[in-house]
Amino acid sequence: MTTLENAAAVLKLFQQKGVTRGHLGLTFTDVVEALRLPKSTVSRLLATMEGQGMLERDPDSRCFHIGRVLLSVAGHYLSAPLVDSASPAMARLADKTGCIGYISRLDGYDLIVMRMFHGRQFTQLVTPPGSRMPAACCWRSSVKKRYVSASRTAGRLYRLIRHKRWMRSARG
Repeated sequence: MTTLENAAAVLKLFQQKGVTRGHLGLTFTDVVEALRLPKSTVSRLLATMEGQGMLERDPDSRCFHIGRVLLSVAGHYLSAPLVDSASPAMARLADKTGCIGYISRLDGYDLIVMRMFHGRQFTQLVTPPGSRMPAACCWRSSVKKRYVSASRTAGRLYRLIRHKRWMRSARG
């Protein structure tokens, strides 16, 4: 594997181990065992990723966590124009109903939570932004129908905006 593939494998470990959900982080041993690479290679890889801001190490536990550079990039990903424009309406809905609200995006057969809005009611299960879950486990057929309708509308809107931009660039 290349260095980039190894770094991607380290980042995927965070998702596999559920580190974003209160886990202490990844230890050096976790990475060595999962990647099945020599300790010296893993040591250099983790040191480079830490030096570039992709990972941070807790001084007490010595566990690795996602670094500021990746968090910044994730913030841009989670702030897509459609998500930003839908957020005020979802915030009002969560406030009005008192229920938690999510804006999610379909990625293959999974949903990726893009943004979460807290309601007034206590919630035992919270799915943080960036989380991935199988779409089939959390959709009822009526919600599917609404999503398919909304995604078709969003697709048409996207194509219209793209066409208008192309027309403007062709004119000028």
